[in-house]
Amino acid sequence: MDVDTDSTTDATRVLMVLSCITYIVAIGLYLLVVVRENMSMKFLALVLFLAVLFEFIAMSLYTDYYKDTVKVTTVNWGWTYGVAWSCPILTLVPAIMCFFDKRTDTLTESS
Repeated sequence: MDVDTDSTTDATRVLMVLSCITYIVAIGLYLLVVVRENMSMKFLALVLFLAVLFEFIAMSLYTDYYKDTVKVTTVNWGWTYGVAWSCPILTLVPAIMCFFDKRTDTLTESS
């Protein structure tokens, strides 16, 4: 099936795929931090912030590209659009918690 897309849609897709890949990497890093207790969680926080950045850029591109289409047609954003915006916002919470983890500070002092 050959679908004709433009560069904005392609960029949105690529950024969302990169975000999914960084989430998979973040899960692997978290499992590594749990197994090895002497690892810092700041790198995990950085990976989560990177995933959030990818998602914010992708959703901004998508919103900017389709805003005129939604205005002139009966198409609305739908509930999935709200879920898509809530995911990076909800990911910021664990990213901030990992960044300010007290265990991270004690590891750097004892090294």
